[in-house]
Amino acid sequence: MLVTKIVDFISSQALNKRKFDALLDENNSVYNGLLMYNNVRWLSHGNVFQKFADRLEEIRLILQNESKIEQYPQLMDITSFITHWNPDIVNLQETHLQPCHNFTFPDYNIYRTDRTYRGGGTAIMIKRSIPHHQIIINNNSFETTAIKLNRQNDLPVTIVSAYRPPRKPIAVQDLHQIFRNQGHVLVAGDLNAKHASWSPLTQQNTPGNIIRRFCDSTGYSLNAPPEPTCFRRSYRSTTIDIAICKGMTVTDYSSISELSSDHNPVLFEVSLDNFTSPALVLTLFLTGTNSRKYLLTPYQEIQEFPTQST
Repeated sequence: MLVTKIVDFISSQALNKRKFDALLDENNSVYNGLLMYNNVRWLSHGNVFQKFADRLEEIRLILQNESKIEQYPQLMDITSFITHWNPDIVNLQETHLQPCHNFTFPDYNIYRTDRTYRGGGTAIMIKRSIPHHQIIINNNSFETTAIKLNRQNDLPVTIVSAYRPPRKPIAVQDLHQIFRNQGHVLVAGDLNAKHASWSPLTQQNTPGNIIRRFCDSTGYSLNAPPEPTCFRRSYRSTTIDIAICKGMTVTDYSSISELSSDHNPVLFEVSLDNFTSPALVLTLFLTGTNSRKYLLTPYQEIQEFPTQST
């Protein structure tokens, strides 16, 4: 498995181990070395996994230095993307995670709404430095994960990661329910909604018409990049990853051609007061049906770890 191979590559060869330790020293890391995985001794899988996650950036560097990085493209995809763009918030849909799966990322709090059966799921990653708390929004039309950003002497901002499965009907009252009694709201995600106003090259569908009429009647802004966000061989490229805003201003948005998913990440920049920077950067990381390989890689071996009593 992936984690085992990389740990063995670094730890089982004396030269690589010395190089890795030197790299940790050079980066002033508070950590040292990696645990070896051993079937006989059965070292704690959880410890191997946690040490791997804690040293992820140094692992990426040594693989790059040793020209091994191309052997593990999935391992570095999401790590490199988040490291490069440094988003404040990441909205994820179709996570395909279940409660038994572990998913962590340095310096981010992660909130998830998992399915107990295959597919779907939503999540939000947010920098720990941003004051916030999780809220629960139950909705019949969408799978959601939501947080509120706490703003000193001002109304909070609600961020919702939303996913609508392609065959699930959408009811306008469910859209109203998300925005009701909220001053500032940003709902962003894979809504599987098509309309000529944001996806002119594809045929409109009923959810797209409902969302368009909803935004027109409420005055909420609908934001979508001019470039397609979803790419599939058997269909035309479409824009189905969008954001609906209430009481906020989206200053920029773009579909970013990175990651090897059938969905491009979509970067939104949102103007907010009382933050240390003039804009809060919200990145929607949308990976379609392949997202689990990014969320559980390099962590995917956790699926095979036995549950430990605490």
